[in-house]
Amino acid sequence: MKRGFSLIELVISTVIISIAALSIAFLYQQALSGSLEVRELTVATALAKEKMEEVLLLDFGSVADVSDTSFPAPFSNYSYAVNVCYVQSTNLDSCVDPTTTDYKKVEVVINCDASPLATLKTLFTNY
Repeated sequence: MKRGFSLIELVISTVIISIAALSIAFLYQQALSGSLEVRELTVATALAKEKMEEVLLLDFGSVADVSDTSFPAPFSNYSYAVNVCYVQSTNLDSCVDPTTTDYKKVEVVINCDASPLATLKTLFTNY
């Protein structure tokens, strides 16, 4: 009776182990990629909340559009825009003439590397 493995058994076991190792490496890479996306979304959401709080501290007349503006370091790859639209209390989706209403719909949009990640909206009033 022979002891040990033949060459073909070693080759087959090496192939099986290699396939298993590649599968595990692929799953690890996918998990790491997903965690980076979650981190970007979490940062974008926090930055959106911060910007919205800054807007809410302004008086009604001072709330205005802000074009795409970068955040300072360490968030320099993130940018924000503030979009303001006068709306009627009965229709919050359509912009109207500013002289006919006391409501503003304010939208803060956070981008990361020019790709939108988070948007917060609120209604601002002059009462």
